[in-house]
Amino acid sequence: MEQMRKLPIGIQTFEEIRRDGYLYVDKTAMVYQIANVGVFPSTWEEPFALTCLEAIASSLPVIITRSGGMPEIVDGECGIVVKNDENLVNSLAVAMKNIYGMDKVKLKNMALHSVLRAQLFDNQLQYKQFVEYIHSKI
Repeated sequence: MEQMRKLPIGIQTFEEIRRDGYLYVDKTAMVYQIANVGVFPSTWEEPFALTCLEAIASSLPVIITRSGGMPEIVDGECGIVVKNDENLVNSLAVAMKNIYGMDKVKLKNMALHSVLRAQLFDNQLQYKQFVEYIHSKI
């Protein structure tokens, strides 16, 4: 008989999940379904913000900091970009108030644009563009 695995309730690290044989359940999609907005206040130059891309692919408007690769993913149609400076906390608060104060039509348009924007980062499309670029240089 197959042994049942425990759910990782209260477990804080992936190391504990692997070491102690817990069943890992990725709840990312569920979180994006119940969220109204994704807020990613990165203070370092993150090269590519996968969680931010996942959020816009899930039709969430996002608030990001102008740092690292995030501004390449998010444009003004699918989110709000704030400066990563000494006023970051206040800028985030204002951006959150702006998102929650938007009318439903504008939020819906932002959500639709988020999905379209995320499609630009599809791995098949990126591969095709990379190959075309390489061939143009040969």
